[in-house]
Amino acid sequence: MIKNKQIMTEEEIQEELNSFSMTEEEIQEENIIIMDPELSYLIKDKIKELNKIRNKEVNIITMTINNITLDGNEKSQERISRAINALDPEETTFWIDVNGEPQELSREQLKMALKLAGQKQTEIFVEYAQKKAELLA
Repeated sequence: MIKNKQIMTEEEIQEELNSFSMTEEEIQEENIIIMDPELSYLIKDKIKELNKIRNKEVNIITMTINNITLDGNEKSQERISRAINALDPEETTFWIDVNGEPQELSREQLKMALKLAGQKQTEIFVEYAQKKAELLA
């Protein structure tokens, strides 16, 4: 099934029709926009550019807990999540801050850091989803 609101050239639509036997009503239900192929590529290129910028912003997320600043990119969020899962409620662990210095953090501090990083990432994704929606409007 086609994803919600796509930009497709007439050729791409014909391919979809052939491969999925879509009716014109299904095309309308799927909210597909038919446009000039050249314009379609320009919008697709702009969306790729927005995705690259969004990903760069996600890669530089940081968050500060008790005056300790930590990386909050997706890889760091994964590592923090694993540490939280492995730590007992009152246990602490050493974590490397953005300056490369080891910091002793509690499980609760790591949970707060993960929450803040997730919130920042969500804000970034929502911002860029709105920009993409404007392109498609």
